[in-house]
Amino acid sequence: MRILTKKQLELRTQELIALLRSEATAFMDASPEATAARLQRQSWDYDYFCREYLPHYFSLNSCEAHEYLFERLEVRGEPSAVAIPRSFAKSTHASFAYPLWQILNGKRKAIVLISDTNLQASSFVRFIALELAQNERIRHDFGDLVGATWSDQLCITSTGIMFLARGRGQAVRGIRNGPYRPDLIVCDDLENDRSVRNQELVNASIDWLRGSVLGAFDRGGLDGTLVIVGTRISTRSLLSHFLTAEGWHGKVFSAELPGEKTLWPAKYSWADLKKICTAMGVKAYRREFLNAPDDTGSAFRSEWIRYFDPSEVTTEAEAMRTAIYV
Repeated sequence: MRILTKKQLELRTQELIALLRSEATAFMDASPEATAARLQRQSWDYDYFCREYLPHYFSLNSCEAHEYLFERLEVRGEPSAVAIPRSFAKSTHASFAYPLWQILNGKRKAIVLISDTNLQASSFVRFIALELAQNERIRHDFGDLVGATWSDQLCITSTGIMFLARGRGQAVRGIRNGPYRPDLIVCDDLENDRSVRNQELVNASIDWLRGSVLGAFDRGGLDGTLVIVGTRISTRSLLSHFLTAEGWHGKVFSAELPGEKTLWPAKYSWADLKKICTAMGVKAYRREFLNAPDDTGSAFRSEWIRYFDPSEVTTEAEAMRTAIYV
């Protein structure tokens, strides 16, 4: 899912409503026996759930990156960072279909969806809420789950499950759904091209995630799931940090595989990727599709930068030297 402006979000919502009405129509077999069979299978088969209940999103076979992402979303107590190429449906899975599946099956009590901006995170909440309210297949098999609290920022289903949005840096610690702390937090595309150039902002975001986000869980995250997913747009980014951080499970996926094969052959052929590379240029392509960013072209390198406390600058010469460093 791409980053949307408010106007684009409204247009996308209308497009989804139209798709729901045309592609997610009622099941041909609505008998109690067929309904029971669908519910039983989807309870353990995530791919089946996506194909049967969300056909307007899932028309292509999944790939290894999707399977790995699902595995990490299922694990509790072991935070993960996963780098997946741009336009590889990472948000569709991590911030939409998987949380929706968990909600419908009552597997979580409190879900927090975090993105670079609150608007982006709230779009995930809106799209999940839209399926619960207007997807005929879901409403037939699971019933009416729309609750009294229902907005782009926060929803609580009729079964008491909460899902809400937060932007990067916003308060997460202290979130509760009654007696329950968050048990699933997805951090999706937390950074942008500008934010990764500001190392102080990156460091502050790392501290926020280690403190406020991990601190939102009960028992320091031992009973919950935390997954950071995104595209590695800089070697100095928050995602790059957690891909190799101690105590974290990190995995990087490239759109290209050995032997001129592709990570997601159902969507991209080798020829497709080469055309994209030509159009984007090698540097942008390596960043967006190979998760191999090249920061050497930056005007300033992080190892050149020194930080001073004002109390350290006591003479005019030191002031001049500090100004040169700055």
